[in-house]
Amino acid sequence: MLQILPGICLVEIASNCGLPGERSLLRLVCSPGAEPGRDIAAVVVGANRGLYEMRRTKASLEDVFLELTTKELAAPE
Repeated sequence: MLQILPGICLVEIASNCGLPGERSLLRLVCSPGAEPGRDIAAVVVGANRGLYEMRRTKASLEDVFLELTTKELAAPE
């Protein structure tokens, strides 16, 4: 449901994040300049899912470098 929101580029579910109970950790990547926070909260709450916390972060240059250099690329056939 979150992937169709305007400004959302990527939705990832973190596996094995050590959260208690039925909690999940989601990572959303947004387009530059997008402010989808209210829409994200509305979708989550509207789907009767509990919303424990929302946090906004900006990727550092190091984060971008690690993201680009640690992705596994499929070998061409």
